[in-house]
Amino acid sequence: MVTRADSPLSCDTYDYVKRPSEKCRYVVGSVLCEGEEKPDEELQKLYEKFGFKVFSLPEVSHAVTTSFPCTTNLSYMLGPYRVYPRLTSYIE
Repeated sequence: MVTRADSPLSCDTYDYVKRPSEKCRYVVGSVLCEGEEKPDEELQKLYEKFGFKVFSLPEVSHAVTTSFPCTTNLSYMLGPYRVYPRLTSYIE
């Protein structure tokens, strides 16, 4: 479980092969707290000061997740080519 503010979060809700890019949706951010915890007020104010929106996500009952090691700058380009086809295959 992720509970630190420096923990990244990305939610993609699209099929990048079948949908045009202008109809794709995603959220990228940080987890400030989890469950019934309250976020650190000072940290939340800092996020809001720099234009970030703070909101709560509903509890997830089922999710498909993946990870890819980022060891070099090329990892960010190679990762999607390896991960997305496998995710798509699993979901179908």
